[in-house]
Amino acid sequence: MGRLPVISLENVTKTYHIGRVDVEVLKGISLGFREGEFTAVVGSSGSGKSTLLHILGCLDTPTSGKCFFGGDNVARLDDDALSEIRNRNIGFVFQTFNLIPHLNVLENVEVPLFYSGLARQERHRKCREAIGLVDLGHRLNHAPAELSGGERQRVAIARAIAHEPRVILADEPTGNLDSTTGAEILRIFHRLHEMRKTIVMVTHDAEIAAQTERQIEMRDGVITERSGRGGKRGKE
Repeated sequence: MGRLPVISLENVTKTYHIGRVDVEVLKGISLGFREGEFTAVVGSSGSGKSTLLHILGCLDTPTSGKCFFGGDNVARLDDDALSEIRNRNIGFVFQTFNLIPHLNVLENVEVPLFYSGLARQERHRKCREAIGLVDLGHRLNHAPAELSGGERQRVAIARAIAHEPRVILADEPTGNLDSTTGAEILRIFHRLHEMRKTIVMVTHDAEIAAQTERQIEMRDGVITERSGRGGKRGKE
């Protein structure tokens, strides 16, 4: 039996109203992401891939269509309910790291756990474990300004996984890094994939996308092609 989808979309559209103009960014997306799968969503700027990621991460809601998370349709939930899903189930990694400058590595990683109800000792245990997974155990007390770009992104990944989410969503996680550092970050994502984490990574880099288990290509708000490591490709 195949892996069940953690997130699935049915005929999802997203339209933004800008003044008197309606801009249709997603145009009827139907798609599923299975438990433990590492997927890359690739496309040029303006293709709709970041908007898709925001909907998958419950940061935004569709204009129409259905979005299922763990079997429940979350497309019409209010902000509080969506926030609860994000806090419990989803880890985010962004291109710009989004670290808090006056906090050290351990404190930055701990931020998402403040509202979890965990005792301080348990929070620190989880954070240290996540920081160890990204090989930054020797940098616990360093501020972001004392870290390289690659180290900052590792902190961001540790922060995303400290609460043990079901899904990790990464938006251009290597976009601000040189190729060598980007390859190091990608190795960390492969390590997480080996741990059966469900990962969806947005990238404009076809070479990076090709190293994932599954690739989805977007153009002008639609899926134009899907493929996997076995070379299977299919047009929409």
